[in-house]
Amino acid sequence: MQSHLEPCRLCLSPAPLCKFILTNRKGCTGNIAIDINASSCLNLIKISISVATKCSDASPCTNHPMHCPYCPHSSLAVWSYNFCQHLLQHHPTVSLKKHSSILTLSKLERDGMKRIWDQRHEQPKCHHLSMWRNCSTMRTTAHVTSSGVVSLMTPASSMTCVFAKALVAFPL
Repeated sequence: MQSHLEPCRLCLSPAPLCKFILTNRKGCTGNIAIDINASSCLNLIKISISVATKCSDASPCTNHPMHCPYCPHSSLAVWSYNFCQHLLQHHPTVSLKKHSSILTLSKLERDGMKRIWDQRHEQPKCHHLSMWRNCSTMRTTAHVTSSGVVSLMTPASSMTCVFAKALVAFPL
């Protein structure tokens, strides 16, 4: 995967092909959310950004769309795992050390994603399309070729695809 293309973390297409617009939710929480109507991606799903930023055993990946503090507020969101490359390409004078909390994966996050990656072949597989739709226990099956091409099989509503793609971006 060519990191300078800032790949989308849901479909792995280069950044210009997918766009994520963030908006402030209405209501008492005012959390940041993906504007589903203004964003575009083949695998676009609703993501709770406030939940995605927190690492846990059940959901170790913290990759999430975020505003770049150096881009205009109306700019497209940058995935947190692409933030280092974004800074290097678009803001080369900015110190990476200033953003080490975003750029560094915790041991819990690395270990959790490695555990999910290591268990990927232990999950039941659904081989027929009708079984696929009814298979609630299936997790993402990822195949990485020698050229680095990734093929993923995952239900569109599953967040597991983010874990597998994050591992491709951050080999263990």
